[in-house]
Amino acid sequence: MSNLLEVLLSDSHIGYLSQDEAANCSFRFSQSYIDMGPSRPTLSLSFMVPGDEEQTIRLFLDQEHTGSAPHCLPAFFANLLPEGAWREFVCAQRHIEADDFALISALGENLPGAICIRPTEQDPADDSNAIKYTLKDIEEGETSTQPAEDWLNYALAGEGIKLLLVPEQTRFRLPKDDEFATHTIKLPPPDMAHFAENEFAMHKMAQKIGITTVPIQLIDSSSLPLEQLPGLEDFPAGKVVAIERFDRGADGHQRIHVEDFAQALNVLPAAKAAGPDYEILACLIKEQFVDSTHNIEQFLRRLVFNVLIGNAHGHLKNWGIIYHDGCLPELAPAYNLISTLPYGGQPNTALALADIKQFTDYSEQVFATFAANCELPEKFVIKTVHDAVAKAAASWPNLLDELALPEEIYWALVSHWEAIADNF
Repeated sequence: MSNLLEVLLSDSHIGYLSQDEAANCSFRFSQSYIDMGPSRPTLSLSFMVPGDEEQTIRLFLDQEHTGSAPHCLPAFFANLLPEGAWREFVCAQRHIEADDFALISALGENLPGAICIRPTEQDPADDSNAIKYTLKDIEEGETSTQPAEDWLNYALAGEGIKLLLVPEQTRFRLPKDDEFATHTIKLPPPDMAHFAENEFAMHKMAQKIGITTVPIQLIDSSSLPLEQLPGLEDFPAGKVVAIERFDRGADGHQRIHVEDFAQALNVLPAAKAAGPDYEILACLIKEQFVDSTHNIEQFLRRLVFNVLIGNAHGHLKNWGIIYHDGCLPELAPAYNLISTLPYGGQPNTALALADIKQFTDYSEQVFATFAANCELPEKFVIKTVHDAVAKAAASWPNLLDELALPEEIYWALVSHWEAIADNF
């Protein structure tokens, strides 16, 4: 395994990841990327000071972008990798060591967003001829059909098993080497009954209150090529969700850069639910995002939604950022929406809002305090909260009947609504 990896963003060479003899990992930006100036494509908000090129360059050059411990990548790159049981499955299937550098070395050419990482022998001290190849070169290198035994050639974050597939008529298939997978298929965790039905329903409910979500389908696992995927041949039959990727263009050949808020705030995956309060996310959106008013409105609707459905998984990695033009951040479509109420656990939001986490403690006054903390117009915040709640009350009862949710999910929601009925 090479101890030097080149990092590409779209068609730009931007730097190197390296691992020394003591397994310490670090990242350094290339001079060619620094020399692009303020119009350079954005890797992450954690690596820039918006509107201040001098401070941004100082950040590029002066700060040591290192992992927190041997074998660990810096936070931005660590957040690209699988976690938990999903990580164990990937490592076992690919016979990869479980450390970050080994994983990203093996899977770095197929990552979320517009980033690509691959081994190189070039000396990072001399990158004057930096762009030796581009993503286009990588994508056009081979056009044969991917052997089934090599199907797990990608990295996706999170703890659940995910497949990258392409729809074809009424089924899904493995992508060929000359095409991107257009859909992420999430296989439900075995200890969370009706997980796919839950997630599908929550996305439909979110859309009813004005939230932009990822396009999602509820499908049967029989439409998947599981028999071709070593390690998944005996996966139990049932429902799964198919989610259209928002980090790939409609033509199937464009990579659109994305990151999550853990990356943007330089937080390691293990601290995704112990990170900053939601006010920090809101201030980042207000100060740095394109059309901040629209993005703050979407952010508010999602906060209200998580309280209304009882979603304890609204941590930093479940809030995404997308760079449609490669440079300017916008809030990505909502994803990973789930009511955690049927599965036990703590009845609270993943992060705090105005020092509140317990679902039943949220109220109009909490959002008024949030508005003051973020220096947002209180009238705008409360109006958005009221609108989201009113839309939910008007549309969700009929929608639940249409969705025919399993009883344990239906009654968990109804009981929760009764508990918070007087809060808004």
